[in-house]
Amino acid sequence: MTLRIAIAGTGSMAAMHARAIHALPGVELSAVTGHTRERLRKFAAEFNVPRAYDTLDDLLSMRAADALVIATPNFLHTLQAIQALQHGLHVLIERPLGLDLAQARAIEGAAEFSGALMMMAHVYRFDPQVQWLREQVLGGQLGAVLRSRALGLRTGGPVGGAWYGEKHHSGGGALAEAGLDALDTLRYILGNPNPVSVYARMEYGFSEGEVEDAAEVVIEWEDGSVSTLEAGWHLPYAEKPLAF
Repeated sequence: MTLRIAIAGTGSMAAMHARAIHALPGVELSAVTGHTRERLRKFAAEFNVPRAYDTLDDLLSMRAADALVIATPNFLHTLQAIQALQHGLHVLIERPLGLDLAQARAIEGAAEFSGALMMMAHVYRFDPQVQWLREQVLGGQLGAVLRSRALGLRTGGPVGGAWYGEKHHSGGGALAEAGLDALDTLRYILGNPNPVSVYARMEYGFSEGEVEDAAEVVIEWEDGSVSTLEAGWHLPYAEKPLAF
């Protein structure tokens, strides 16, 4: 049985997901929705998407998919995820899950109620090198891990449009963008421990807008170990988009 996957969004992240879906066996890129009609038309033509809808409501009412990838601006994630889950679709959400904890909890509740699968697109968990390192750590081959560090660094500033500098639209800056993947991957490698204390320092002023350009975070885990996280998007020494 072919799994029909739709995409909400027509930007660069949506394009990455479209290419990935086309490369997978047993799945079909069945539909796309976006708020700008010309971009929607071009996206559908470029990625050979058979159905394009102006709104997510239209896509859901036509039962055009079994699962939805949400690759829209951050402030749309919560509403779109809940809509899709209420229609029984499985949902993959680009980071962040929501603009705040309340929105994240609302999505979690909708997923539990619907019985559908919901997941954030933390793709580094599936990287073979990350999985190998996790096996070494959890298997005890490296001994007790007392200190660890994650870097979510890149150059070039915010990746989104002007909305990314508005906190009520983005939910945060470098920490909420590059930092989230780094933190999730580090925690995954360590076996998903729970934090007992967190200290964070934000830095502003490198970009126009209300969100942080860089952040330093110190986390103490339940086993007494400590991790540090550095996130930033104006760092010339960042050779790769993400490092650990």
